[in-house]
Amino acid sequence: MQVKQKARTRGFVASSTLWLLSRKIQKNMTLCSPTYPISYLDTSDFYSRSLHILGGLSIPIHIFGAYCIIFKTPKSMNSVKFTMLNFHLWVALVDIVFSLIVCPFLLFPLFAAGGFGILDRYGVSRTFQTFLQLGSIEVMFISIILIFENRYFVIADVHKYWKAARKPWIALNYLCAFSVGIPIYLAIPKDQEKSKLVVFEKLPCIIPIVTPDSLFVIADDIFFYMVRGLIFNSAIIDQTLFFSWLTKRSLTKYGTRLSQKTLKLQKQFLLAMNIQLSIPFLSLVIPLAYVFFEYYLKFYYQKYNNIAFILFASHGLLSTIVMLMVHTPYREFISENIRNFGYLMGLKVCRRERLTSVMPSIVSTRSRNDVLIE
Repeated sequence: MQVKQKARTRGFVASSTLWLLSRKIQKNMTLCSPTYPISYLDTSDFYSRSLHILGGLSIPIHIFGAYCIIFKTPKSMNSVKFTMLNFHLWVALVDIVFSLIVCPFLLFPLFAAGGFGILDRYGVSRTFQTFLQLGSIEVMFISIILIFENRYFVIADVHKYWKAARKPWIALNYLCAFSVGIPIYLAIPKDQEKSKLVVFEKLPCIIPIVTPDSLFVIADDIFFYMVRGLIFNSAIIDQTLFFSWLTKRSLTKYGTRLSQKTLKLQKQFLLAMNIQLSIPFLSLVIPLAYVFFEYYLKFYYQKYNNIAFILFASHGLLSTIVMLMVHTPYREFISENIRNFGYLMGLKVCRRERLTSVMPSIVSTRSRNDVLIE
């Protein structure tokens, strides 16, 4: 027995030593060659210009989207108006932060970045810029949960305990989102110059395109933050799916209280929201999946980093465009203005019959038994 135990101990020590050695080799390995041919797609100039153009195009579209929510939302949609506007504003903020305000030139799979946004030009702390990026993304995710929770709260005969716990639950979610940057602050290397040298040793190919002054090392190892992000964002996805399921269940359970028209409109609204969230969601998943494979397989191509995060920054623009297309009141408003413009220009434009709104017809959040239809 003692011989077997010693053999197991030796095997464990050997395997642990090999694992630590492999980790050390991975940490010290060079991810790109100094002779790597730099193309324009690799440069910060291409990246920052692309994001600035994207931001310039998205701002008027975001403003138009907010106008539609505030002024073109039917009265029958008052119960969902605030949560939609809240989500839209956070989406617009994330878009503007990444494309104009911070414009981070990310060097994944290392957790370092160059700053080329407005805040960096005015010397704003890069620690604050990091908080702003991560915090705005997490709060945007929280606003998605609130949309589906709001539908459940309005449609269902909500239990008194959930009514009491609802506001603390919302506050807790926002607190978690705003506090997400605390671990990152604690792990930011104090000796930035030493950490920068490590980055240039692992990525010698970036020397022609990144200056030491523009570089900021957020952490020496990204692994902890990938795990943290996976846990936090999994909790957000789970809550969203849970309230989506509760809402569908409530439509089945309490659907007899609603007219067939109202029931149909509620289902159409949920479908429209799923489309609005799902299509832009791909612009988030693809870049994050690419970063994961970069880290896991230990490779580095800055041009693909640039393209991936330009796609990431387009999430807000895509979200607003899809919102304007899938929700009938906004789509009809746009179509009507296009027709009017056509008439002014002397063009013949075919008129279509007015479509039925896909938005909910419930206007009372106090009464769960009587549903008023506008």
